[in-house]
Amino acid sequence: MQGYSIADTARMLGVAEGTVKSRCARARARLARLLGYLNTGVNIRR
Repeated sequence: MQGYSIADTARMLGVAEGTVKSRCARARARLARLLGYLNTGVNIRR
């Protein structure tokens, strides 16, 4: 939900702000792992 505040995103999704924050943190961590795959050539299946 790029461009929206955490509060706006939480309201639109019907979840708590903490849920939005934790889901974003998990998504950033997963993206970092996947982008790291591009640099190392290691196959990541998850």
